[in-house]
Amino acid sequence: EAGDSLRTSAFERLARLYPHALITLTEQYRMNAPICTLVSETFYDGRLVPGTDEVAGRTLAGWLAGLGMPEPSGSIWSGPPVVLITTEADPNARDSGARFTAGRSADEARDNPREAEIIAALLAELVRPFPQERRLDVAREIGVISPYRRQNNRIRQELLRHDEALAAVRVDTVDRFQGGEREVIVVSLVNSNDEAAIGRLHAEWRRMNVAISRARRALVIVGDRSTFTRDSGRPEEDEARRYYRALFAAIERLERQGQARVLDSRRLP
Repeated sequence: EAGDSLRTSAFERLARLYPHALITLTEQYRMNAPICTLVSETFYDGRLVPGTDEVAGRTLAGWLAGLGMPEPSGSIWSGPPVVLITTEADPNARDSGARFTAGRSADEARDNPREAEIIAALLAELVRPFPQERRLDVAREIGVISPYRRQNNRIRQELLRHDEALAAVRVDTVDRFQGGEREVIVVSLVNSNDEAAIGRLHAEWRRMNVAISRARRALVIVGDRSTFTRDSGRPEEDEARRYYRALFAAIERLERQGQARVLDSRRLP
C-alpha cells in the first residue's frame, strides 16, 4: 500500500486492510508479572498480562533453586526483577560516537566501553558463587542485547576477561535475537551524548519492545535515560522518544511498587 515502508510490518498492513478479522492476543507465557507490566504499559496500553499465575510468579531465585543452586546474591540480583542502571551522571559512560571505517556503517561502529564493563561485572557477580561446572548452566540462560555490533564485540571481550564461563552468554543485536528468550536479559542502550542523539536503530522503537520482552525472570537495562528522553531536535526520533519516556516512567512506577530498582552507575564497580 502507498505510504508503507520497511518499518511497517506485514501484520500491521493486514490489520489495516482487514480490521474485522483482527484478534488481539492479550496473554503471554514468557515474562513474569513485573517485566510483563513494563512491556504492557509501554507498548500495549496495559492490555498484556501473564497467561498463568505460574508465569506471573517466576523468579530468578526459583529458577536457580530448580538447578540446585543457592539464591542469587549481589548488588542487583537479589532484588526486584526489573533494574535500570542509569548512566546519565556518569562521565565515563559516554558513547564513542559514530566511527566510519572501511566496510562498516555508523550503526555497526558505535560503542560504550563503560556500559560493557558494568554488564560484565554484574554478570560475573551473578555466576561467581556457583561451582565452576554449573556456571555454564547459568550463563547459557543469559542474553545481552544491544543494537550495535561493535558494542556486542566489546561486551564479549569484557565477559571473557571476567570469567571464562561467560563465553556461553548470548550477546547479539536486537534483530538477531528476535524470537529468542532467556531467563536473564541485559540491554545495553549505548547512546549517551550531549546531542541526545539516539540513532537510526533506536529510532525504530519496536526494537526495544523485542529486546525487553525476551526476558523471563530478570531484566536489566543499562543506559543514559537523559539521552533517550530529552528533546533532540530530530523529528525522525520523536515517535521513538515518546516510547522511551513511557518506558522509563513505567520503571519508576514499578520502583514505587517495589518491583523495580533504579541505580546510578557511579555506585557500581
